[in-house]
Amino acid sequence: MGVSPSDLSVLPGKMPCHEEAAPLEPNHTHFVLVKGTHWGDESKSLARVASSIAGPAPSVAIVINGGEVTLRDAECSVEERRPLWVIEGTGRSADRLVAATHGQEEERLLKVAESGLVQAWHLDDLDGLRRG
Repeated sequence: MGVSPSDLSVLPGKMPCHEEAAPLEPNHTHFVLVKGTHWGDESKSLARVASSIAGPAPSVAIVINGGEVTLRDAECSVEERRPLWVIEGTGRSADRLVAATHGQEEERLLKVAESGLVQAWHLDDLDGLRRG
């Protein structure tokens, strides 16, 4: 299932209409295209779609590396009360979220860390994640 901003989604057989546009992932069977002109505009919808698909079953969001959109996705997952499994040692956003669990980040990430939904595993301890 893919969730993407409509203005940045290149449909099969179509030409991109924006320089940041990207083709839809060919291995996804379904897509939800949401109104948006920037990557990250889909974050709230992505979290809601995941909640709808999971229904009453448990679900998690996994954070590995990532940039600003990943941080937005993490915030939206926490708003949906979805746990975040963060892989420390993969860089950028993942490591910043782990730092936030130790009080070492900006306020918006501290809010995510204080949700109680962030669980971190180090890249060298993936056996811990498997048991998690």
